[in-house]
Amino acid sequence: MPYHLEQGAMEMMKIRSKAAVARAAATKNDGKIFRWSVSIAVVTCAFLALFVFVDSFKPTHYELLMEQVAEAPVDVIYEFAADIVEYAEDTTLL
Repeated sequence: MPYHLEQGAMEMMKIRSKAAVARAAATKNDGKIFRWSVSIAVVTCAFLALFVFVDSFKPTHYELLMEQVAEAPVDVIYEFAADIVEYAEDTTLL
């Protein structure tokens, strides 16, 4: 014989080849899970950034109030001022 095999070498080769196939299959599945998790994280971050970007263009409550005051008739603004003057003495200071 040109070569020599140790005792149980063929059985160990079968076990190692099965383990290598199982390890290769496990790494393929781990790659899919990793890719899906990264994809979901990227989509979530993009959605959050888009939401913040769109939300930044909405007018604030103060800007809406100033627009309404600018469009309000003079009588309404006078009523606001009259109420403030009329009830100013009713406020109690601590």
